[in-house]
Amino acid sequence: MALTTIKSTSKVPQAVGWVPLQSTTASGVAAVNMETGIDSTYDVYMIVGHDIRGSMDNAAFSSRFEISTYKSDAYYSMTCNAVKAGTGTFSNTGTANDADKLRLADAVGNASTECTDFVMYLHEPHGSGQHKGAYGHARYVADDGYNWTAFFGGTYINSTAAVTGVQFNFSSGNVAAGVFGLYGLSK
Repeated sequence: MALTTIKSTSKVPQAVGWVPLQSTTASGVAAVNMETGIDSTYDVYMIVGHDIRGSMDNAAFSSRFEISTYKSDAYYSMTCNAVKAGTGTFSNTGTANDADKLRLADAVGNASTECTDFVMYLHEPHGSGQHKGAYGHARYVADDGYNWTAFFGGTYINSTAAVTGVQFNFSSGNVAAGVFGLYGLSK
């Protein structure tokens, strides 16, 4: 009986699912920039924020895209729809191509029990020929002490160039605390 040699042709396994790209813990900063690894490597990116606290009461939590610079001109078309726990009160903030940021949460409180958490998705931020946008959901405790659940989305309509970063900040005061993570979805 002859011996047969078998050579393995298996490849080293690739990461499957969400690949961590950047993690940042905020403490008393004006803005948090998530920009490490947003390029053409992945088609879908996810940014997760946890236990984010503002230094001022009743402040909106928002984001801006980096397209060569962080865009703060009035070319975002966005909506943020929220429902208040306990009462079912509905709140809608929407714009017709004239916002200077994409809102994730409204009227976030700054008491020790008040914060926001969110998940944001970006699809093909590196692609050309289409406007760049993001969407997701957030949970926050407002300045009235009630939990709100929000769904948000929006598009920057003044460019089709690549988005290379996303910046988060409050409408007033600093990001007092919070953990932010950026992930790419493996192809």
